[in-house]
Amino acid sequence: MGSVHRFIRSGSKPVSGPVSESTAGSAAQMTIDGLYSAEHGPMLRLATLMLGSGFEAEDIVHDAFTNVEDRFDQLERPGAYLRTCVVNGCRSRMRHQNVVDRHKRTSRTEPARVAELPTHLVELRQALAVLGERPRAVIVLRYFADLPDDEIAEMLGVAPATVRTITHRALQVLRAELDPPEAEPGHNRNPGVQR
Repeated sequence: MGSVHRFIRSGSKPVSGPVSESTAGSAAQMTIDGLYSAEHGPMLRLATLMLGSGFEAEDIVHDAFTNVEDRFDQLERPGAYLRTCVVNGCRSRMRHQNVVDRHKRTSRTEPARVAELPTHLVELRQALAVLGERPRAVIVLRYFADLPDDEIAEMLGVAPATVRTITHRALQVLRAELDPPEAEPGHNRNPGVQR
């Protein structure tokens, strides 16, 4: 059983990637270069998981760092602002893509850059693709950015109970996607494989 399957079944957090204490602190305690060094990789992974595209994730993260740099001296918590910019940018891109897909009625093709990500993240990204924009955002923020329900709720503009409901439903969808129902007893789908 792969790590993605263990993650979906257990609901545990397979990787941690929260904005670190040093980057969650005030702007006076760090520089934009320090923030970039500490958070570029985690933000790129977060955006890639949300969008399913490394190319689009790079654009979103770049735009987020530009926003932070423009306001850096005025921000109390630049790391938190950066994460919010990345999440909002991803959500906006997903909404835009849904509109484009509805009008084109064709699937999007993109050159794969899966070699950049570990196998378990590629599997997870594929599993997350079955979720809508809000459930995908909740799952990524909860299990990969390691945010509490209250912060996710504030970021998405919903109640904490709504975040828990979305999480529960999204995990059900992911479990069904990754663990399809077994065949009836006596009907072995793969006759050469013993269970």
